[in-house]
Amino acid sequence: MNLKSQVESIANDFGGKVDQLPERAERARKMVNEAARDFADRATTMVRQNPGRSILGAFAVGFLIAKVAKHA
Repeated sequence: MNLKSQVESIANDFGGKVDQLPERAERARKMVNEAARDFADRATTMVRQNPGRSILGAFAVGFLIAKVAKHA
């Protein structure tokens, strides 16, 4: 196999991969949206079942962020 045919083969393989990018990006977008929806549903359920813990947790996270920001 000469250099020209090797380059053409690599270019064809690369072109095929590039052609698949929009489809793969769409699948990735759908997966991320589904994961985000699932996380939001679980978080909502947890907050409804444990409102006191949720408020305490939010306060603790806010306190830690304030401490880190103060020292930054």
